Amino acid sequence: MSFELSLEVDGAPAESLLSFTPGGGIEFSLIPVSLSASTIGGAKGFYPDSVDIKVRFQSAGVGADGLPDLSAAGFQDWTPDIDLVNAKAPGTVEFIRLEVLFDLDALGTGLSATSPRPLLDFARIGWRF
Repeated sequence: MSFELSLEVDGAPAESLLSFTPGGGIEFSLIPVSLSASTIGGAKGFYPDSVDIKVRFQSAGVGADGLPDLSAAGFQDWTPDIDLVNAKAPGTVEFIRLEVLFDLDALGTGLSATSPRPLLDFARIGWRF
């Protein structure tokens, strides 16, 4: 297992773990990274507030032909909740896919040719077999 650590100081990303002097006690937690996105040409792991990213999952069982069968027991229509896929009976989910949706104008301020464009760096699906 590996972790990518990031640090925010007063709500803004710090350049490294050595670039700050804490004024008091420090609280922290490690959260496994499951999705990392950036802005094309920007800092890794950072995208502006004007961009919203949503992830949805879909699962399916297998048909007699070995292809996904949307009528089989393992079917789960598109959902942002991976727990709905994980809750399927053991052995019923044979196929899973994810969809990453980027809203480039999440603040409703409009877009231009210079609007930041997000980039998906990494994605991991938390799925139990």
